[in-house]
Amino acid sequence: ALMADAIDLYPEYTGTGLLVLLQPDPKVAEAVSKEPQQTYEYVDKAFRKCYGVQWLKPIGFNNAYALMMRRQQAEKLHIRSISDLKAYLDAK
Repeated sequence: ALMADAIDLYPEYTGTGLLVLLQPDPKVAEAVSKEPQQTYEYVDKAFRKCYGVQWLKPIGFNNAYALMMRRQQAEKLHIRSISDLKAYLDAK
């Protein structure tokens, strides 16, 4: 849809835009990935050039991962960290 000019607006992570859609040389990716603002500016400029799409200001999402467990179950199984969970699963 992006390449067919069929998108008016959609949310995207700058990291995904950089690494998946633009796929720059690894040295370029490493250089612009050191600071979020630098990544944003590179991706915005490249998307304007490649797709005619302007990136809006970041809205504060990030794609960090988290795990959750009910407190009662975690206490029962003595799980306080991801390492504890791994050890518990490995022992099964």
